[in-house]
Amino acid sequence: YGKMTELKLDRDKKVIEATVMLKGETSPIQIRCAQYDLKIDGEAGSLTVGEVSVSREWMNLLANEFLKNKPLSMPTSVAKWLKLVL
Repeated sequence: YGKMTELKLDRDKKVIEATVMLKGETSPIQIRCAQYDLKIDGEAGSLTVGEVSVSREWMNLLANEFLKNKPLSMPTSVAKWLKLVL
């Protein structure tokens, strides 16, 4: 789909910012996720993002509809690695 050219993590403020260059796009896209919550419960993990913004309006609308305040399930093994970073 493209590649990430920059990633910033602020564990104290719980903010993730990324710059991505997607195929077919002529300029980079900025993504910001804030107020995230990572949970690990037995065999499952989840990441919930409280705020999300994307520099393309249509992607911003999709992100807010499908990601904001909705837990993203993942295996515990992935959640444990994310916990080390986030």
